[in-house]
Amino acid sequence: MIAQILSRTPGHCVLTTNFDSLVESSVYQFTNKSPLVCGHESLSGYARPSQTHPLIIKIHRDLLLSPKSDPDEINQLDAGWKEPLDHIFSTHIPIVVGYGGNDGSLMSYFENMNRPSNFFWCIRNESDIIPRLSDLIGSHGGSFVKIKGFDELMHELLWVFDEIKPVNDELNEITNQRIQIVTEQLNQLTSVKVTEQQLAIDKPKELSALEYGNLANAEPDLEKRKEIYLQALEKYPTTGWLWWRFTYFLHFDKNDYSDLENYYIKALELNKDQGSFIVNYAIFLHRIAKKFTDAEKMFLKALELAPSDVNGNAAYADFLKDVKNDVDSAEKYLLRSLEIDPTNSANSCNYAQILLEKGRMEEAEAYLKRAIIYANQNGILIEIWYYRYAHYLDFLLEAENKIEELLSKGIRSIDWNFDQNIAVAIKNNHPNPEKLKDFAYKITHQ
Repeated sequence: MIAQILSRTPGHCVLTTNFDSLVESSVYQFTNKSPLVCGHESLSGYARPSQTHPLIIKIHRDLLLSPKSDPDEINQLDAGWKEPLDHIFSTHIPIVVGYGGNDGSLMSYFENMNRPSNFFWCIRNESDIIPRLSDLIGSHGGSFVKIKGFDELMHELLWVFDEIKPVNDELNEITNQRIQIVTEQLNQLTSVKVTEQQLAIDKPKELSALEYGNLANAEPDLEKRKEIYLQALEKYPTTGWLWWRFTYFLHFDKNDYSDLENYYIKALELNKDQGSFIVNYAIFLHRIAKKFTDAEKMFLKALELAPSDVNGNAAYADFLKDVKNDVDSAEKYLLRSLEIDPTNSANSCNYAQILLEKGRMEEAEAYLKRAIIYANQNGILIEIWYYRYAHYLDFLLEAENKIEELLSKGIRSIDWNFDQNIAVAIKNNHPNPEKLKDFAYKITHQ
């Protein structure tokens, strides 16, 4: 979120007493901007807000430039910073987050600066307000803003950017641009267009693993794509990411399960520390192979390696609900996945299903609203409208029309289980239980 704030509006800057590289790394990773980092007082003359480059000022220096941490060193601000900071705060409003005002350097500057047009100081508890800080805000006519924490504040700002352009869309756009540029440069360097003819027997060594991967991605025929992967793996049998991509393709794109377990086992040898890959294998063991004991072992191993993996938490929640009938634990893992990525429509929809089964209608509708905002798959949309048809009389007619429309387009959510929702809806006197069952069957079957 800091990266978005710095990049979307020109002239923003970060002033920090930290000397890590988190802010500039985030700008590089999540935006298409290049920040100007002034991590030493000798660079203070360049510390001017820019229309094109986010400005990051580290008043205690950068980690690689002899950072200041001794109490005597940070007690006084280097003289070189006064003039650029005066210039910045003549046009910028200070918003202070995560700084307690306990060093002499920056705090002394704030106390002696010209009064800014406003001054906001974020705190978590009133007990954090030391007398010196209270005097400072009073003298500048500023305000204290109570927050739950830095991350929580950034999360609350998410909706502001999503109103302009969804952050996920922006990240996807930036990533796709980077991939396109790299691909174009690769093609220019090789001066060879990858074609099927290059897979001829007399030229088995011309393609790299990356070129095989690109060729497979571009092949619309799923059977031909499988053959390309098999040729690539014959040539590059120890390339872990190629096995990962191949098993994902067979499992989730082609639904080809004939030798998939053997492929997963081979791939696991090369991806044994990759939590995201192990999650895919666990889903296969759960949903396809029905090896529930092995599936749970894999889920737990994956979450140990990658506890913040959104898909891992959500898939394990599905396993707990489906196999162990442990709805409370499933709810816990789904909530964890939504804390990590609140914009995931599938997880919002699945969590709403659990809430509906528990009779928590108002909470469920809030998650259904969130799911429909971020829905990027029609399969999710038909589930959302089914839940509304089953549980909310106000949506009955609209939901019926939406379901009919999606079904007419061939939209399904194959093998999904609505049984518990049907039972709850009928218990609550649904006006058309037969249609409710009929919709469920049509949605979950080809």
